[in-house]
Amino acid sequence: MNGLQQLFLQPLFLWALPLVALPIVIHLINQNRHRTLPWAATMFLLQAQRMVRGIAKLRYWLIMLMRMAAIAGLIFAISRPMAGGWLATTVGGAPETTIILLDRSASMEQVDPTTGRSKREAGLLKLANLLRSNQQATKILLLDSASPESHDARPLHITNVDALLDITRTAATQTQADLPSLTDAACRYIIDHQTGRTDIWVVSDLQSSNWRPESGAWQSARRTLSQREGCRLFLLNYSQPARDNLSLRISNVYRRQTVGEAELVMDLRVDRQSTSEEPKSFPISFVIDGARSTLQVELTGSQYVRNGHTIPIDRLSQQGYGRVELPNDENIMDNSFCFVYAQPTVRTTTIVSDDANVHRSMRLATETPLQRDLETDVTVLSPSAALSIDWEQTALIVWQAELPEGIAAQQLNNFVASGKTVIFFPPSVANVSSASIFGTSWGNWIAGDKPTSIGRWRTDSDLLSNTRDGSPLPVGDLNTYRFRKLNASRTEPDGGLGNINSVSRNDESESRSVEGNAVAQGSEPGSRSRGIVLAQLEGGDPLLVRLPTDSGAVYFCSTLPLPDHSNLIENGIVFYVMLQRALDRGVSALGQARNLDCGIGLSGVEGWKPLDAVSSQTLISQRGVISGAYDTGDYLIAINRPENEDSTAIMDDETLKQTLSGIEFTRVDDMAGSDSGLTSEVWRIFLVVMLAALIGEAALSLPQAEATGV
Repeated sequence: MNGLQQLFLQPLFLWALPLVALPIVIHLINQNRHRTLPWAATMFLLQAQRMVRGIAKLRYWLIMLMRMAAIAGLIFAISRPMAGGWLATTVGGAPETTIILLDRSASMEQVDPTTGRSKREAGLLKLANLLRSNQQATKILLLDSASPESHDARPLHITNVDALLDITRTAATQTQADLPSLTDAACRYIIDHQTGRTDIWVVSDLQSSNWRPESGAWQSARRTLSQREGCRLFLLNYSQPARDNLSLRISNVYRRQTVGEAELVMDLRVDRQSTSEEPKSFPISFVIDGARSTLQVELTGSQYVRNGHTIPIDRLSQQGYGRVELPNDENIMDNSFCFVYAQPTVRTTTIVSDDANVHRSMRLATETPLQRDLETDVTVLSPSAALSIDWEQTALIVWQAELPEGIAAQQLNNFVASGKTVIFFPPSVANVSSASIFGTSWGNWIAGDKPTSIGRWRTDSDLLSNTRDGSPLPVGDLNTYRFRKLNASRTEPDGGLGNINSVSRNDESESRSVEGNAVAQGSEPGSRSRGIVLAQLEGGDPLLVRLPTDSGAVYFCSTLPLPDHSNLIENGIVFYVMLQRALDRGVSALGQARNLDCGIGLSGVEGWKPLDAVSSQTLISQRGVISGAYDTGDYLIAINRPENEDSTAIMDDETLKQTLSGIEFTRVDDMAGSDSGLTSEVWRIFLVVMLAALIGEAALSLPQAEATGV
């Protein structure tokens, strides 16, 4: 009965379906109503009637079918049938358990201008309407992307679907989602609690950076969902791109003392996602320590970059906070960026290497700051002394040795998790080692007959991006003579997808997007690394790779600054800038002013003191997942949406099929501006069927009436 209640709003009227046979009953009654008597005068009429009996019988049967269709159409119309892309859920009745996997990333806050409803809100409303009818028949659980309980497979039991939008664990955030981890958590819950028939509803916009198709967690989820009977996956998809949306990002903020004055220096970037290519003019507002200023911007392409933007501040102000804002548009979650500043901290670098020729150049590049008033400190340690690293005060670790294992590897993981930076260079010796870290290991050394040049590199952000005046670094002049392969140690036989985003060839001046190239070949056939290539050699091998992390930054460089390996020293600008920028990222997690990403791993938020009015409006439970500026008591902290949330790339159909290969899933495409539910009444169709049947019956009866002279 539960299944019928989902298919029909008034299923009791279906008991009238036997009335469809009424025309047949009437026909049989009429056939036996009169006695048949032979009459000689009708002999010739009967003989003529036999000549057209076949056509007449066909017409009679069609008339009867039309009458039956008219009755069936009327019964189905008054029972109010439902239909929609969710129809497969009703087969076999309501499931024992329904699990909602909610993507709460910043991209899900894109609002439709006509309804004023975000993708997240639209998905929750549609699901609430769908689940309302069988709420008593199924246990409804929620796993969301921004709660640590969800990733620990501890779902929230929803007792009232009408309150889905009113609870904290469905509210808007500025975090990045981890859909493979969330799906795997749902699978763990299913196995641990033996849930029986289970429906999993995923509400997401298919943004690639949130789905992470290369993640190893998908392998476990695929295995569980493909082998367990009674588990069905439904994807409620909101991948519609924005019509016109701007996103803002600030980086490299620092205080600079000038003669008798002080100023803040920052890099500014605005990305535009739009269906229009017309120039756009808009203001950018700067609020620093309560004082507001405005910069008018003219955007002619898809991106506006302003490096080294300066704003004067009180020279007595040694530390403070600020917020940069854009006018409201389709997604307010990417329209602002907050920051904190303080006196520059010591830029501490630790180099782990026992090759004097290598660490000499590394030390020179890291101990010479870009600004004269910055203080640096560089320490060189041998691999055997790596445990003595000052993990708390070090901002950057340059590791040029065999990859660490055991305690050293764990300390490096904690180091990166605290927001700092590590960059790995291959060991000088050609020893083959099985050691790996951050899912990556070194492969064989490759030496060619001639130098290998750079085929492409990323220019819009990260270590090799353009300079503050927009000029590209001379990456195209680099050559390598020897480099080392990178192996992805955590791979899947069916292959993940590596990404190369916004890269430039050395003979092109503007950036473009390229997808599908492998970062590094793994040991499994068809496997690919899970990193992002920042520089790629001609032939496809990576020179510089950044691995995705929840916090901090991890880089792998596949060659060495030695004359017989590359011309990194001869072309010293690239090598110097690369290490300085890596150091900048690590320094942001040190000192009295720290900038971190929104995420579920932040702790101690209850004791934070808001620095501005916007931050003070954020609930304490939401401080770790919403942008804000705070005083922790020990230092100032600014948290913002992760950089990957600025990537608007959507998974294509083929990638989605590969990611969910082996899983039987139903995809329901919806839009935030759509007022139609996942279910809709289709009774009008059955009324049309009834009317068409009556008209058909009348048309078929007309020749019979004329033949009898009526």
